[in-house]
Amino acid sequence: MCLALGIDDPEQWLHEATERKLATWEAFFHVEPWGCDWERSAMQTQHICNTIAASHGVKKDNLYKLSDFMPSNWAGRKKAKQVNSKSIEDFQKYAKRFAK
Repeated sequence: MCLALGIDDPEQWLHEATERKLATWEAFFHVEPWGCDWERSAMQTQHICNTIAASHGVKKDNLYKLSDFMPSNWAGRKKAKQVNSKSIEDFQKYAKRFAK
């Protein structure tokens, strides 16, 4: 965040920032988190591709994984978010409605 805002001394900025400013940035982070750009792009692509695949009748076991859209040297993070089965079912329902 500091790089994007042009802040060269994060500690000084934190010391000078008001509680309201910090709370605003925290709220923004919950809505639009920064960092992990590869994972965020891969997750969006995964959702789109799985929606399309589900609309063509692809079985749940054959849907795309997050790693399918990441660089080949990506080792993953301990808490990388994967699409859960409930989300996949929701995508399939949407895809069937959309395909009609």
